[in-house]
Amino acid sequence: MTVTPAASSRSEVSSDSIHLSVQDTSASLPRPVAEALDYQPMSEFSESYHLEADDQQDGLRLLRRANLDGFVFPPQHGWVTIIPRSEFGTPPERLLEGNEGCLLRYLLDQDAGWMFAVYTGPILACYYECRWLDWSDPENRIKVDASGVDVELVWALAQRHGHDPQLLELERILHPRIVRRTGQETGEPYDHFVDWAWKHEVAYAFAELVALPHYVWLRWWDDLSDAENWIQNGAVKVGSRPRPIPPR
Repeated sequence: MTVTPAASSRSEVSSDSIHLSVQDTSASLPRPVAEALDYQPMSEFSESYHLEADDQQDGLRLLRRANLDGFVFPPQHGWVTIIPRSEFGTPPERLLEGNEGCLLRYLLDQDAGWMFAVYTGPILACYYECRWLDWSDPENRIKVDASGVDVELVWALAQRHGHDPQLLELERILHPRIVRRTGQETGEPYDHFVDWAWKHEVAYAFAELVALPHYVWLRWWDDLSDAENWIQNGAVKVGSRPRPIPPR
């Protein structure tokens, strides 16, 4: 097996992916991750937004400025988690336009890859992406795009919110070591991470580093099937106002 640095690519992590089953790794995962995996039988698709704030009202005001439905969790570790009405993989433009602080977007498509972005006000200040499924790549290689990362910005977030963060851990996440393996059943080569048994664990490692309070199996669902659990955890629902009709 040969360990290589990740190849680079610039493309969005999409929801186009195959479906894999989640095996039980709860014994070695952080408590919120383990509890989520206990009752989730399929691949994880999560997307959440985290406003740097100490007041839940800041998140509520952001959703109202954006005129978006959504849920806002109470502050924890200096983050207010927001779940706006949106399609998976497509950030709502009105949310970004209405942002007046530091907003972190986190996305995990367990079958395809993960990404994060940081917005300062409406401006994209930092972007990172890692893909492990790309139908256009017959070599099955993991591709990392760290060209848009502001390491100082991300490290500052980890220092402000994390518990004893290590810069080496951030580097390990952003520039993961990769090993080339051969499938026992198919005989086809593929890439895998050296430091994580399951590929999605690198996304969890980042979320833990910057101390995101809510991120596992978390995304907007139109049927609001998870709303009761969110409300039990202190989340507040925001309903959008009808947009004014422009005069003729």
